[in-house]
Amino acid sequence: MEKTDQQIEAFFDFEGDSPLSASLNELSALPSEAHMSKAFCVFSAFDLLAQFYRGELKKGQSAKRLKKYWGKYTSLNNAQLELLYQFRNAVIHSFGQHAFDKRTKREFRFLIDNGQSPTITAKTKTVVCVNVEKLENQLVKSISAYREDLTDKKHLRENFNTVYRRIGVLFDSGPNGSSAEQ
Repeated sequence: MEKTDQQIEAFFDFEGDSPLSASLNELSALPSEAHMSKAFCVFSAFDLLAQFYRGELKKGQSAKRLKKYWGKYTSLNNAQLELLYQFRNAVIHSFGQHAFDKRTKREFRFLIDNGQSPTITAKTKTVVCVNVEKLENQLVKSISAYREDLTDKKHLRENFNTVYRRIGVLFDSGPNGSSAEQ
């Protein structure tokens, strides 16, 4: 097995010590009613996957990376991708309550609805409805599709390898961590 194949296996091993497995394990341990915590874990995993997909860790490029990843690996349209990015910003910066797009001067408020609503939809110009359960399903499907693409797409494998060298394995620096200097 090629080294990159081993790294890919390790990264997607949900029992392993990759940042992806840590994020997904944290997500699965959360109660279903912990909407914002679940959304935070989902976006953390999406951000991570987008870095590997694009092969870059540059600051200030998250919107571009995420929209490229989401455009490829989710079933959301461009308008939904924009709303999703605004919800991501709201989750990170205001516990999911508010986002403001400086570019368009548009304000967003978010409601959680895990019923039959779509993953994300605008109810009004300002109010956006988000189904966190369906967002989590989008994440799971995207992981499978991205993992499949890594088997035979050379440029994706190169991108993956570039980022894996920097952040592919968790670094545990705690008192019982295995990374302590000898």
